[in-house]
Order: sequence, then structure tokens, then C-alpha cells
Amino acid sequence: MRQCLKLCCTPRNTTNTERKLMEQRAKLIESHKSQKVELQRNMRALAACIARPHNLPLTKKKMEEETEVLETKSKEEIQKMDERIVLELDNCVSDQQGTLEKAGVPGFYQTTNPLDVQLQMYLLQFIHKMREGIGNS
Repeated sequence: MRQCLKLCCTPRNTTNTERKLMEQRAKLIESHKSQKVELQRNMRALAACIARPHNLPLTKKKMEEETEVLETKSKEEIQKMDERIVLELDNCVSDQQGTLEKAGVPGFYQTTNPLDVQLQMYLLQFIHKMREGIGNS
């Protein structure tokens, strides 16, 4: 049971997963920002190259449409990424609940009820503090 607690109660495993997921999300957002900058640069160059003023309304409309498409695509990708992150974190929680339940730790069982999960988080914090207190003695 002690080894199980070392594996499950240390925030290192969860922290690494969270850090990895947040880095992936940050990369996606950075990619979207660079795409926006590139789109704006291309549109300015296109607008500057057009020598005929009668093409300006058409160029502006095209720029607005491309910007809107990019915005929509970016929002959808971020939404999908966020959903994947939540799902992966939920799987981590479920794995931890199952491991602690198998180890016989009272109060732990697989659940998605937010109140039960919150209670289990408090129990984990308590166990972690107790473990630190025993280690310092």
C-alpha cells in the first residue's frame, strides 16, 4: 500500500501530464497566432500590390473572409484540444481512483460525481500532509 501511495499521491505524475497538455495547448495557440500574422502580412502585401483602386473592395472582402475562416478554425481546434485535455485528465483521475480503491484506501472508488471527486482530493491532500509530517519526524 505504501508504494501505491507513493505512485498515486505524488503530484509529479499528474503534474507532468498537466504540464505536457498545457504545453501542447500553448503550441497550438502559438501556431494560430503565427498563422494570423502570416495572413495579415500576405493581405497587406496583396493590398499594396494592387494598382487598381476598383479592386480594393474585393480585396478587403477576401481578407475579411480569410480572417474569419482562420478565426473559426482556430476556435474549433482549441475547443477540440481542450476537450481532449479534459478527457485525458479525467482518465488520470479515474486511474488514480481505481489504484487507490484496489489498495484499500478508504473513501476511494471510481466516480465522476464532482462532490465525491472533491472529497477524494481533500483525502489525498490529507494523506500527503500526513506523509510529509511522518517524514520530517
